[in-house]
Amino acid sequence: MKVKFDWLRFDDEAADVKTTRFANPYDFSRQMRSLKYDLQQALYTYVASLVGIHIRRFLFVTVEYASADYCQLFKIKDIRLARAFEEMHQANDEFEECKRTGKWLSRYSGSVIELD
Repeated sequence: MKVKFDWLRFDDEAADVKTTRFANPYDFSRQMRSLKYDLQQALYTYVASLVGIHIRRFLFVTVEYASADYCQLFKIKDIRLARAFEEMHQANDEFEECKRTGKWLSRYSGSVIELD
């Protein structure tokens, strides 16, 4: 496992920069859930802890790409992050099982799909 923080301070405060169409809380919350930023935060925090870095605070810094004028900081609620940690550990267990058995899960058919 490896992660690459966009920003990690000396006092164990981390940030990840995200471009977004809209930096308002409603739209970014939808983007965060859709793209599983909570799972990303859980993984980053977990991997950092493996090397002795205990993330004190993790923020998402959003920058609107349409106008590039607006920025906003966001923090994921603790309850959502706890669920993300559970999901991360479950995904890791599934990954280990796939490596062990050589059978890889597929959301779709598992065969090659040609696109035009």
